[in-house]
Amino acid sequence: MPIVAKQKVIVLDGHCEIDAAEELEQWLVSHPKGQVNAKKLVSAHTAVLQVLIYHRPAFSVWPEAGNWQWLRQAMTNGREA
Repeated sequence: MPIVAKQKVIVLDGHCEIDAAEELEQWLVSHPKGQVNAKKLVSAHTAVLQVLIYHRPAFSVWPEAGNWQWLRQAMTNGREA
């Protein structure tokens, strides 16, 4: 399962397809101080990435695999890191 929503953290795992964007959006709206654990995230549909960039949630763990530095920069652009 690509998304597992918990009380304070939402876990993104594996390949998050477009249908994960709506669930992520709803969770971030209802948990504005919630964090994202993306330790095992491999890839994400652009809709998922847009939700992350729009909401700019805190990440408890960034993805281990791949180069996700661009996402971190996009999320911190315009505010202090």
